[in-house]
Amino acid sequence: METYVISHGALNDGSGYIILTDFLYWMHQEAELKDWCDDNLSKGKSAFQGSVIEFTSETELIMFMLRWS
Repeated sequence: METYVISHGALNDGSGYIILTDFLYWMHQEAELKDWCDDNLSKGKSAFQGSVIEFTSETELIMFMLRWS
């Protein structure tokens, strides 16, 4: 089962959204994910809203994929 999907057209300008789809998995990872966002995303913890994470560059997306895939 996929734990997340990337929004359509996410890389046209280097930004986009990650939609968290496996709610049970992410519920158990929430504290670590928020800390990771704060440490690695330009928007910090504010990039993580509900079941959506906003990224501002392809680099941020790749870092997320490397850590959470």
